[in-house]
Amino acid sequence: MLPQLQRDLATEVDHIDGLGPLGPRGFDPANWQAMSKRHHSRKTARETFGTS
Repeated sequence: MLPQLQRDLATEVDHIDGLGPLGPRGFDPANWQAMSKRHHSRKTARETFGTS
């Protein structure tokens, strides 16, 4: 039997449009997605600084 994949728990809310809570869709639930701290930090760094 194969071991189950282990995934980070989603502990943060990401704003899909990347503008955060002060953007025009900041409080629109359709603009939110759950992400782990690790993945949210990577996405934010990539969008802010152009790094991975």
